[in-house]
Amino acid sequence: MTIFHFGKVLKLVRSLKTAPVLRSKIRIDTLRQCGKDFETAFPLYQQIRDAIAHAGEFLQAEQLKRHAIKGEIIIDGLYEGYVGQGNFISNLSGRKFGTTFEGAYITYSVSEETHSELVAIKDRVYEAYAPITI
Repeated sequence: MTIFHFGKVLKLVRSLKTAPVLRSKIRIDTLRQCGKDFETAFPLYQQIRDAIAHAGEFLQAEQLKRHAIKGEIIIDGLYEGYVGQGNFISNLSGRKFGTTFEGAYITYSVSEETHSELVAIKDRVYEAYAPITI
């Protein structure tokens, strides 16, 4: 959830259309690059958030069908084989969180590397505001 909220705030601070004086003092190009880097590092952050936040709803019959995966499936360390229709809801396999979402199995690495990427992007966002003096 924290990654989702960071992404939402990053989108918000990149626009700042209603604060032209503030916008003129920050490094907009740095913020734009941070946004691109964030999207590259965490491309499924919205879907992962939705899967976590609505996990209970995904257990309803119509939602199970909507999010089910079908066919030949290979999920490293978890499952390999054919699935007529199935769901793998909110699981950890090694250092990866995974879940079925809208017909696909999506994952997110829970690791020191992903944490470090997020911290590095956060630090660059702060640097974009360095020219501002109070």
